[in-house]
Amino acid sequence: MSLGSLPVEILEQIVDETLPEGFESFALTCRDIHAICKPFIQQHKELRTQWDDFYYPKFIDIGGGSMHDAFRVLEAMAAEPKIVRYIRHADFTGDPWSRYTRPPEESFWEPGADGPYRPEIYSLLTSSSNLRIAELDPCEYYRQMFNDLKSGRPRRPMPFSQHAFTFLLTLLPNLQTIKLPGMWAPTEETTILLSMIANHANSSLGSKADISLARLTKIKLMHVSGGPKLLKYVRPFTALPSLDTFEMHYGLATPSNYGDFPPKQFRLHNSSALVDLRLYSCNIDPMSLSDFLLGAPCLKCLKYSHTYFEAAPRVWDISKTVAVIASRTARSLERLSLSTSNFHGMILPGQPNFRDFTRLTRLTFPPELIQNIPDHSELAQEYLGGNELVTGPGDIASLRIGALLPRSLCRLKLVSNTMNEHFSTLEVVLKDFASQKMVDLPNIRLLKIQGNVRDVKKEDFRKSCWDIFSDCKDIGVAFVALDQTL
Repeated sequence: MSLGSLPVEILEQIVDETLPEGFESFALTCRDIHAICKPFIQQHKELRTQWDDFYYPKFIDIGGGSMHDAFRVLEAMAAEPKIVRYIRHADFTGDPWSRYTRPPEESFWEPGADGPYRPEIYSLLTSSSNLRIAELDPCEYYRQMFNDLKSGRPRRPMPFSQHAFTFLLTLLPNLQTIKLPGMWAPTEETTILLSMIANHANSSLGSKADISLARLTKIKLMHVSGGPKLLKYVRPFTALPSLDTFEMHYGLATPSNYGDFPPKQFRLHNSSALVDLRLYSCNIDPMSLSDFLLGAPCLKCLKYSHTYFEAAPRVWDISKTVAVIASRTARSLERLSLSTSNFHGMILPGQPNFRDFTRLTRLTFPPELIQNIPDHSELAQEYLGGNELVTGPGDIASLRIGALLPRSLCRLKLVSNTMNEHFSTLEVVLKDFASQKMVDLPNIRLLKIQGNVRDVKKEDFRKSCWDIFSDCKDIGVAFVALDQTL
């Protein structure tokens, strides 16, 4: 029996099931099928316009009202289940989002005395297989949603429910990119649920059409309010099977708060898809970073900027950080950027070894790294074979920057907020750059120095840069010097 010979009632059910992924292709199958699809076209266009690229101000303009958050989205999904399949790109940065400084009182929902105050949301919880697999009680989870709102009310102009938003993440099978709420503050309970979703997406074979977050490729977590975000609570995202880019701001991890998480029954998979990891204004100790990178065995790009939090040490062991990154990603990493962001502590002395990164082509690091190498002569002897460049223990003249770097390197960038203290050192270690290129850096094509230079040192900075430029020009290396105070 051909498809066109089926009864119209059955064909209408088939058309309804194709929304949204296969609807347009199905409608173009033949003239008869298109005639059956025609009543659905307007609904398809409206849902795609409203939900394909979602953000809260757009939602308010469509649905009216003054405020929206995860609860409103769940209500809309309960009223129209097709919505969950239309959301491909979502910006939840402002959850909750309001046109006013404070939301109206009706937005502070509480459960009714005789049952759930929002029965449509409660029904979503009771029918959720994700909560059941995670061994989370729907009634208790529903209560926690409203506890989030009540606990947030005295301190915040707009309350945020982590439980409601995490449950929303269990309903998005076609989601491809997401910006998480700035108030993101997971609990162990919500992270267990997220870990279960990640494992479910990884363990499922064949089609992932109905598995939430299985198609998610990009995540961004910005900093809006509250303190730093604990790194352990975003670890489940790195286990998603299609995720290739993850960006986080204001992350914190120390041995005391990273811990052994999640529980053993939800041990996370490693994702071979994650290739781009960006950790901005974070403070992550090397041990925690090593564990976090277990989830990214094929990482190609890592950007990490170190900052200071009250709950974290005022020192940064950058050499150990380089070592743990190399131990996890040396065979795959192609781009590495290490920098400081409002960090007023101390960089510990050490001997970083970038030569373990066999595929690295782009590298950024602060000049403080060179300044803190305790014994330059030892490193120079190891890599330069004890030639005339070695002059004595601890003598900066004994070190050449090529001794630190892999031969595959094409672009080198040195960035510092206190360049005054370092450009004289850079002038020494970059001296005779032509011979360094020939021996250690045959593929180098670009050298960039960037930082803040105080007025009293600007002329010296220009002179040093001109000397380096003259050396680079003769060997075909582009040289860029940028004074950020200009």
